[in-house]
Amino acid sequence: MQSIQIPMSASAGNKHIVTEYTGTNGLYSSVLPDLAAITAIQAVATTLGIELDSSTIHCTVCYSKIAADWREIPSYPATREFTAICNQVDHWVGHNNKTYVVLKLMSPDIVLMNAEIQRSGAKHTFVPFQPHVSLSDSTTVDLELQAKIDEVNSKLAYEPLVLRFNSLTIGDQDQ
Repeated sequence: MQSIQIPMSASAGNKHIVTEYTGTNGLYSSVLPDLAAITAIQAVATTLGIELDSSTIHCTVCYSKIAADWREIPSYPATREFTAICNQVDHWVGHNNKTYVVLKLMSPDIVLMNAEIQRSGAKHTFVPFQPHVSLSDSTTVDLELQAKIDEVNSKLAYEPLVLRFNSLTIGDQDQ
């Protein structure tokens, strides 16, 4: 099975790896932030004291252990834009029992894309689907970090981030 790197734009590469879609190992889909979104996301991570490799930033659109019928998956140009609003940093325990610090996104565009992929036969593993960008998957949220999160959230409540994503990719899960 071949792995491919999807370039984010002509001026910035992204190391987020998507495995070629064969339909034999579930389905994984994501979108990548544009340069302005990367800058905004990186600024939040820095404020929180989280080291973030900006070349891995992405938003998962669908993570399914069940493959979809590729003939039913909608086809869109790589330039299709997905807009999202971020007004909250949150943290939760993920599928691997690690604590994830995330930017929660409100995005009808991404939610609808998730629904379209599910209509093709995929079944999103985490219900309900919550678009987000992971800032860390290995951070202990202590009182100091929680205070920083609360401070960022108070700012985001009045000045939410408008983030744009593109480069929709669909591939097998890499397991």
